[in-house]
Amino acid sequence: MFMNNIATKQNEQNQINRLSAQRYLYSKAKALFIVRLLISLFIAICAPILMIKFTEIQFYVALFAIFYFIFDLLFLRRYESDDRSSAAKIQEMFDIDLFGISWNDVVADSKVDEEKIISCADNYKKKNKNLDNLYDWYPKCIADVDMPVAIAICQRINIWWDVNLRKKLFWSIIFFIVLLTLVLFVFGKNLANSVFFLFPMLPFYEVIINYAISQSNSIKRILNLKNKIEKLLDDKKLLFDEIKASILLRSIQDEIFRHRESCIFIPDWFYKLFRNKQEDQMNYSAQYYIDNFNNKQ
Repeated sequence: MFMNNIATKQNEQNQINRLSAQRYLYSKAKALFIVRLLISLFIAICAPILMIKFTEIQFYVALFAIFYFIFDLLFLRRYESDDRSSAAKIQEMFDIDLFGISWNDVVADSKVDEEKIISCADNYKKKNKNLDNLYDWYPKCIADVDMPVAIAICQRINIWWDVNLRKKLFWSIIFFIVLLTLVLFVFGKNLANSVFFLFPMLPFYEVIINYAISQSNSIKRILNLKNKIEKLLDDKKLLFDEIKASILLRSIQDEIFRHRESCIFIPDWFYKLFRNKQEDQMNYSAQYYIDNFNNKQ
């Protein structure tokens, strides 16, 4: 079996730089998403007021909302996606270096330039002097098992915890969209006016609906990955077959990358509500799978 040095290697300076850089880029993507949301919300609030007060400009207000909708779709959303994609690539570089598996350029395309990583890491460090939360990214207890087992446990850690959060967030968004739509139709005096009021809401709807779709896709992907990893961890024979295990672990890592690249963030306040409890659960589950696997030997 390959030697497992994940627990020590994850704290090397180049790895901390990668974690810093991906945090910075994810923060940029998150900030742009919030800006898009606020602009669309501003239009959604102000446009109906203008349309009620000045009925003669209803058409122009609706036209402006449609133009912004197109601008957001073609430009702002793309910039947000580019930052999220770069962050996912950097995190993939962090993982594969630790796991000793090859880069899959078919799935992830080219790596992020080291110059960009250093630049983003420096920007993150300027705003965040305390980097303690970047050390020991994976629990130290993974040092107690061989490399394929440790990789599988780390992969499970990467995806398990957020599925319940995303489910709660997804249904909260759906409820909000349905409620908002009902309010708009009630607010309009007749169906024609209600449809007019919906035009300024298009940018807001576009952001919120895409957010909900992303959460739904993430939930499906996470559940599939979780099942694959748990089956792998239960199959001692497969994990000790280095060739078969490496192929399966690589395919799981590909799905993790796709998840990171495509999913939209969970709001910080939503995550912080459950963070401490979930970190404890993460450490417990890691130790559980280590003990469970060792007891089978």
